[in-house]
Amino acid sequence: MNYWDKTMGSVEQAKGYIRSYGEGVGFPSRMETLRWIKDNESFLDVGCGSGCEYENIKAYNRNIDYKGVDYSQTFIQACQELFPEAIWELQDANNLQEKDNSFDTVLLRHILEHCEYYEQPIKEAWRVAKKRIIIVFWVAPSKNSDIDKLDKVGEDCWHNIYSYSKLLQFLKTFTNKITIKEKVGKDNMVIIAEK
Repeated sequence: MNYWDKTMGSVEQAKGYIRSYGEGVGFPSRMETLRWIKDNESFLDVGCGSGCEYENIKAYNRNIDYKGVDYSQTFIQACQELFPEAIWELQDANNLQEKDNSFDTVLLRHILEHCEYYEQPIKEAWRVAKKRIIIVFWVAPSKNSDIDKLDKVGEDCWHNIYSYSKLLQFLKTFTNKITIKEKVGKDNMVIIAEK
């Protein structure tokens, strides 16, 4: 059982996760994400959690070909019960089971802080994306340090604060078409890297 399955404890508790923090439908960083996606585009939500991104898409009547993946079976089951019409799969951000260039947009929302390090999930998202990846940080990378603060909190979970300059340097190995929005919502940072 992974960290998030243990932390959630039950499918019922997982269903309310994030919504109970006030970050559900209409939250500014969700709206910023939605602004970048056109109708009839495909969208892979990596680390979909309790399905809030899909719920936001539905609430604003957007016609987007959505798929949500997470490595937590508890979250996937919660999503399947809440939104049975959507596609939900158990997958690992470090090794996505999707073909190259198979989704217009790949979202990594609030997951990189919890991964051992950001490089492999970003490489995978870039491989799968046709047009762009969108990264949303709950804990924004630090502009005050070139040192990553890596804090392991469970067998397979971290609460990391990355160096802003190192992350940006890494993203620039893929593209120079990078848009950064700071303090979106609470303190979310939204990064859009376009192909």
